[in-house]
Amino acid sequence: MLNFALAYTPVLTILAQDDGGGGGQPAWFKMVPWIAILGVMMLVMILPGRKQAKKRREMMAGMNKNDRVLTRGGIIGVVVEVRENEIIVKVDESNNTRLHFAKQAIQHVFTDKDDINPSQVEAR
Repeated sequence: MLNFALAYTPVLTILAQDDGGGGGQPAWFKMVPWIAILGVMMLVMILPGRKQAKKRREMMAGMNKNDRVLTRGGIIGVVVEVRENEIIVKVDESNNTRLHFAKQAIQHVFTDKDDINPSQVEAR
């Protein structure tokens, strides 16, 4: 509670100041820079998240059979089947081992030219 009060102390002080009458700027006009700073901070925090979410939606929509994928658990395999909310991934060629994953468990879809190296995948 104390942190909340300390964070808004400069704003409250600006509003409480009185110029002593007559002309001059209204009290709310002194808050314009604070509002502008708050707006810029929101843009800096929200826009990158939206871009990343859009990129992820496009990646998930473009996932097809025979794509190589990396799961959030670190399993690399080949997509065998794409369902509405589920992906079937083949992880072992010799035993034909297939695992079922929720679509949200897929972290990265590798393109044909990618060298499948999990250390190069961006952490999300």
